[in-house]
Amino acid sequence: MGFVASYFETRSIGLWGSIRIMKQYPAARLHLWDFLEQQDDAAVSRHWHVAPGLYGAAFASQFGATNRTYRLIMAATGAVAIGAIFIGLRLAGVHFVLALATVVLATLTPSVVYAGSTLTPHAQFLVALIASGFAFAHYLERGDRAWGIATGMALGFAVATCELSIMLCGAFSLILVWHAFRSGLKSTINLLPIPAAALLGTAILLWPGGVIRGSYVLSYGVEVLRALFRRGDFADVSPGVSAILIRGAQGSLLVVLVFVVVAIGVLILELTRNSNWHIQVFSCLVLAFWAQGMVNRFKNLTYAAHFIVLVWILLALISQQWVTLANGRVRYAPLAAVCGMYLLLAIPASRWPLANARIIEEERMHAAHAQETIALANRIIPPGATILGNCHYEIWDLYLPQNVVQHSTSVLNLQPRPWIKMPADYWIIADPPSLSSDWRERLHDLSPSDSAGGFVIAHIGAPRS
Repeated sequence: MGFVASYFETRSIGLWGSIRIMKQYPAARLHLWDFLEQQDDAAVSRHWHVAPGLYGAAFASQFGATNRTYRLIMAATGAVAIGAIFIGLRLAGVHFVLALATVVLATLTPSVVYAGSTLTPHAQFLVALIASGFAFAHYLERGDRAWGIATGMALGFAVATCELSIMLCGAFSLILVWHAFRSGLKSTINLLPIPAAALLGTAILLWPGGVIRGSYVLSYGVEVLRALFRRGDFADVSPGVSAILIRGAQGSLLVVLVFVVVAIGVLILELTRNSNWHIQVFSCLVLAFWAQGMVNRFKNLTYAAHFIVLVWILLALISQQWVTLANGRVRYAPLAAVCGMYLLLAIPASRWPLANARIIEEERMHAAHAQETIALANRIIPPGATILGNCHYEIWDLYLPQNVVQHSTSVLNLQPRPWIKMPADYWIIADPPSLSSDWRERLHDLSPSDSAGGFVIAHIGAPRS
């Protein structure tokens, strides 16, 4: 839709228009997505995300960018995140070698590689998350106005980029409560005006259309409601706690062991009063994004990227603190323990490049299968016909512009949505593995039908159908 339309939100009715629709059509209260989708509303095209997280793609689209260009934009953003980790650790007093080892870990981590190659707001948010964490720790430590402004700007960028900044704000609130407990309520309140003003100004500057049309509130409100009341959106099957944790640990039990060691290390430093603001800030961030990841079950790699990067940063911070505190005869013991920990992490890290290659190959296979299906659909489905899909309907809508594409009530079935009037004669593009067993049998009984790329194309309204 282009950068200007995204910046001023001219292609969306926003919160105020959504309220008018829900007043006029009560059914829209439960199916607002569908009502806005019929109007080609930008909020639905963004999957309710705030717009600035996709500005890079929006700007590039105006110059006819290719798929490779979009991925390169994401890769550049991921590189900025990696650089922010290194600079932040060095400013926090972490040794060069330790900071470099942490950066190597982050660079190889599959979830970070995925976030830095797939077109989502998560890589941009990762940059804001890292910057705001380090800036906030420096601000609490020194009380310097420049760090207060940096904290507010980074937090404003996070708010304008991704709704997961709710977790970021929650962690910062917890830190402020701890600061008030230690240093007094008045001194804590005095810290707030500078970053608050910078946050507000940055959020408005980055997306004035989101303020004018209320789209900030719409995006955040929808995501909160989905998380609280529609957890099925995150996963159809609930895996066990250990399986979810393994997902967050990039599939390695050794990384889970590191999680335990980090948690013990943080507790010991806190109980012995040897912690610092950097460790406390990133401990709260790790806790917040671990909770968020467990709730949405680390459904895909982008959800795990924020959590695992925060773990690597916290590991570097506590390792540096243990080495700094060591003295006397045992001064080499913490250093040996830290070296052992990073050597232990080298075992799963050595396998991650192959894992990244496998993920890329799976993406390519998925694209090839979709391309086969599109080619078949172009041959057998006449222009102007209506198509019903249970899965990947946005792909069919984009690559079959000559047809009208609708989606079923769930990926589990091929039931048209009751408020959409379907013609008696329409077509189906179905993903059989996603369907329930009952609907798979119904699909099998349809005749005639064709298949390509693992998808089945059938004609509803044909004589024997």
